[in-house]
Amino acid sequence: ADYLLSPLGGEFDSTEIDWSLVVAAANICDASLSGGNAPPSGAQARYTCNLLLQATDDFLGNCKLITDTMLGRFVFRDGQWRIYAGAWTSPVHNMDQKCFVGPVSIQASSPRDQRYNSVRAFFVNPAKSWQRVECYPRVNATYKTNDGSEGIAKEIEIPGVTNEYRAQYISEILLRQ
Repeated sequence: ADYLLSPLGGEFDSTEIDWSLVVAAANICDASLSGGNAPPSGAQARYTCNLLLQATDDFLGNCKLITDTMLGRFVFRDGQWRIYAGAWTSPVHNMDQKCFVGPVSIQASSPRDQRYNSVRAFFVNPAKSWQRVECYPRVNATYKTNDGSEGIAKEIEIPGVTNEYRAQYISEILLRQ
């Protein structure tokens, strides 16, 4: 939201931002990361953004770099920017046969070029002189078995992430999608 308001960013008016969604996204980002992807010293914030942006770079490209650090999305709809952080939300609609106006086609699996059973994430590590490094890759053995035991990796760049645990967390979420 700060980048959208900034003269070096979008220079939008504050009325052009859905602030309730900004608050919701901030709460998601500030929630504790725990479990298998938490650092040994304890919990940390789920998402942080650690980027150096160039004001001369493409505005939408910079917005994407920012939202990628929180597995998020941003859209401009009905005269307002809407910002979403990546987190599970319960479905709000039930679907039944009244929702369909024609024949239904079900695709049992994704096309080959859209499938993967491991994620390799590259992030910037301050402990290694701010160099691009790969975090420990996330692999799902069940997915690999379903793909005929062939390893199919998806590579992602998350330059706004400076923590291996957070990079692994993002990788795991993408793998489960």
